[in-house]
Order: sequence, then C-alpha cells, then structure tokens
Amino acid sequence: DVKACARKAHAHRTRARQRLMSGRLYRMKHQMRTTGKCGGNSAALVLLAKSETLRTEGKLPEAIALVERAIRLEPRRGDLWVQLGRLNYGVGELPLAEQYAKRGIALATTEAEVRQRGWLLLADISETRGDIDGAAQIRSRWLNSRG
Repeated sequence: DVKACARKAHAHRTRARQRLMSGRLYRMKHQMRTTGKCGGNSAALVLLAKSETLRTEGKLPEAIALVERAIRLEPRRGDLWVQLGRLNYGVGELPLAEQYAKRGIALATTEAEVRQRGWLLLADISETRGDIDGAAQIRSRWLNSRG
C-alpha cells in the first residue's frame, strides 16, 4: 500500500515535469504535500491510530515513538506534528511541545482544524507556564472565530 502510494507520487512528479504542472496535477500534488494522503490508508495513519490507542492507555513514551516514526514517513503533515506536540505536553516537555505545535501550524496552511488544534495546544502550554491572559486570548480567537 505504501509502495503503491510512492509509485503514484513518483508518477505525478514525472508528469508534472513533462507537462509543466497542469492545474489538476498541481492540485493533486499540493493535496499530497499538505495532507499526506494518497487515496486509501497510509502507513502514517496506521501509526497515528496505534499511537492514539497507546495514549489512551497512558503509554505516552511509546505513543511518542510511533508518531515520530509517522513523521519520518510523512514529514509535511501538520496533524502529525501537532499530535507529537500534544504527546510531549502530556509528558511535561513544554519546550518540545511548543516547537512541534508551531511546526504543525506552519505546515497546516490549508487545514483549519489542524491549525486550531495547534493553537489550542499553544494556549494550554501558555496556561501551564502561568500566562493565563495569553492563553485566554488564544482560546477566544480560535474557539470563536477559528483564526
């Protein structure tokens, strides 16, 4: 399944070079780059689902390791970075959590839900650090107007 996805991506890149990125192909490539999805299930999605199961069982270090593996497979997926930030927040690694949340927000330029989750994670981090007003401002912006 992953190999088929890689073959599709390579075929798209080749055609893009040959046809100077027609509109349809450009949109497909952009979707693959921003969402990491290539039709069906990807290995990264499977790893993300397994990490969520581990998280609910309280096995945060193992969940972090799976999300890190998923990121190695699809490093341009903002949702993976936000999830890695959330898990690191759970184990008390605030600087890492903040860094990963910001990276996820930057990568999720067209995904409002991922951006919202990233900003709300930053609000949680700010609140944990004692910046109650800053956290409240972030939450009011992202819970009411979605950015």
